[in-house]
Amino acid sequence: MRLFIAVDLKKRSKRLLRSKFEIIKKGIDEDLKWVEQYKWHITIKFLGEVNNKKVKDIKELIKASSQNINSFYLQLSGLKAFPNANYPKVLYINIKRGKKELTEIHDNFDKQLEKFGFDRDERGFNPHLTLARVKRNSDKNIIADSFGKLNDDIFINIFSRVDKISLIKSELTLSGPIYTEIFTNNLLF
Repeated sequence: MRLFIAVDLKKRSKRLLRSKFEIIKKGIDEDLKWVEQYKWHITIKFLGEVNNKKVKDIKELIKASSQNINSFYLQLSGLKAFPNANYPKVLYINIKRGKKELTEIHDNFDKQLEKFGFDRDERGFNPHLTLARVKRNSDKNIIADSFGKLNDDIFINIFSRVDKISLIKSELTLSGPIYTEIFTNNLLF
């Protein structure tokens, strides 16, 4: 099964972000593949295809690692693009506060999962919340122009408490991925 480790936003934070999301959608003059709001999350570590035997080990690792992590707050702040604003392929919300904590969690999982045969992340970790992916046939110049105008006008400053880490199954379908939480572990309060 295809898996990733993630943290979720609180419902209230998702509601606040929804209004900004609608402004962003209206401000982009090109067709994008928008992430449905109920799928918003922050990926800590993408695992890919995992056989059932390793799932138990991953759950145990999440449980053991979470015992030493205190809950913390994220601050969602600013609209950004990968690889950059002039050639956007992914539009995302930046994580301002909580980036250090998320990076420490990622680095710990990255190191621990290597023992189970998972590759370490070579690209570095940039915690974010994906809003949209640019379709192959979309005009990136139009998107870059719209993105630049939007970024000057939109103000995003939303907080959310991170109090659990989850293992998520991602089932790919023709209408997009279906996410199912298969394990979660609470952080310390």
